[in-house]
Amino acid sequence: MKKPTKKDNYGLGRHKVLECDKTENGNELRLVVSPVDETYKTKKICMLRDFWLDTAIKVGDDVHIHADWYESFDENFENYDLAIVDRQSGLIVVKPDLLVSGTSVVSSLFCQRKAVLSERFRGIEPTNQVMLNGTIVHRLLQKALIEKTYDTSSLNKIADKLLSDPSTIHDLYGANIPKSNLKNSVSEYIPMIKNFIDKYINATRPCEVSKRDNRQQVVGKSRKFGSSPTMWDGQIDSVCDIEENMWSPWLGIKGKVNDKKLGRVKMPLELKTGRSSFSAEHKGQVTLYSMMMNQQTGVKKATDENPGGLLLYLKDGAIQHVPAGHSEKQGLVQLRNEMVKYLTSPTSISENGEISEGQLPSRIDRVNMCASCPLRVECTVYQIAEDAGNESMSSTPLPLESVAHLSSAYQDYFLHWSKMLRLESEESQHRSRSISDIWCIDPVDREAQGNCISFLKVQDCLASQNPTSDFNQYSIQLIPVNRSHLPFNTLLLRGDSVVLSTDKEVAVATGCLVDISPSSVTVSTDRNVHNWDRNFE
Repeated sequence: MKKPTKKDNYGLGRHKVLECDKTENGNELRLVVSPVDETYKTKKICMLRDFWLDTAIKVGDDVHIHADWYESFDENFENYDLAIVDRQSGLIVVKPDLLVSGTSVVSSLFCQRKAVLSERFRGIEPTNQVMLNGTIVHRLLQKALIEKTYDTSSLNKIADKLLSDPSTIHDLYGANIPKSNLKNSVSEYIPMIKNFIDKYINATRPCEVSKRDNRQQVVGKSRKFGSSPTMWDGQIDSVCDIEENMWSPWLGIKGKVNDKKLGRVKMPLELKTGRSSFSAEHKGQVTLYSMMMNQQTGVKKATDENPGGLLLYLKDGAIQHVPAGHSEKQGLVQLRNEMVKYLTSPTSISENGEISEGQLPSRIDRVNMCASCPLRVECTVYQIAEDAGNESMSSTPLPLESVAHLSSAYQDYFLHWSKMLRLESEESQHRSRSISDIWCIDPVDREAQGNCISFLKVQDCLASQNPTSDFNQYSIQLIPVNRSHLPFNTLLLRGDSVVLSTDKEVAVATGCLVDISPSSVTVSTDRNVHNWDRNFE
């Protein structure tokens, strides 16, 4: 093989799988691929080895290959580009235009079935005090960092305002939780928030950065506040974003980073309100966010160096730096690909009109865990249907008490309703524009179709207090970078939901188009983009 070719950035790296076969010895999966968005016609082959052999890929799939391309020659001495993905190097993302929640990906470490069902049935989990407490504490820390109000009195005032927020009152009423109970649980976190800010934001000690094993990471002596000896000893110089919405079509992942810190290295800070466990699930979440942030800085391959991120447990004050090792990144991408296999498993209709829904992952068969799962009703109904007439049923009893309130007729209705929704979703994907057009189609081409307004800059960004929330909304007025682009050629209308992207990042904000004139557009969103020196679309 020769040195890597310079053709390693094919647009978004999208390739269409033309052939997919195992080699004669069965040790490699050979993919013949073609760039989706390039006129480059040289034959390209990607070889999958080791545990990547089990990746569910078929002819016609789009893939994103994170690997170096080498020039090689076949038996007829015709040249082709070759990439190798194995345990030492490379990643492959299957169907990258399907953006899966990073939280769902890491939760599949524990129960893949729950993770898939949570993607199918979003927003049905009942609210409880633990969830409400976590939400308020997250918002409390974020509000303090935004306003730079770090004293205890100010933190208490912010907490009181958040507890009196109409959305909080609504959730308390729906969950039948007294406000005093939530106030007491939130108040317990204020001293820990104060200690965290004093140690890592208001502190004057320098942040040490070193090179170790060719990976940049924040290091220091062991230190603790609260009760945990597991500590990172760096310093947060500044917080450059809060709750950033991140879409990564390079990884097929989406999510929201709690906070981003900026010292000598830029990395995510993930906040947990429970006691420290430093579980694989929590560390995996930090690693995913650090991979997404790394690509926002212009890195083209997920296999490149990554500074990792910080994982903070406010309950006992433990904080750790989580490095993003190659094996961890490979494992997370494989988890994501496995979820996509189930999420895109097609619904079929037999000759007699019977609808068969796509396959679900197996149950974990842990009675104590399943009994407290918020998706136990849906999971059990599906399992009852799967077990009907199946002689190889699981020996673990189903939590039937979770569906005792549902007759067989209602269970059948739910299954039929679910199948019809899947059919409708699959049909709409074929007929309507896909959200992936945002990153797969050039904005100029989308603008010609009337679906986009490109090459905009911020003219004004005004904050207005949201009457139903303690957080501000921003009214952003955008004008063309070049007046020759006027008047706008668009099908967008006032009231439309819109996505704001820049020339560097996809979907930096979502909002509503509140006004459109011959020379400007105004969007309402919760992101402050006033100082962003970038072109928008």
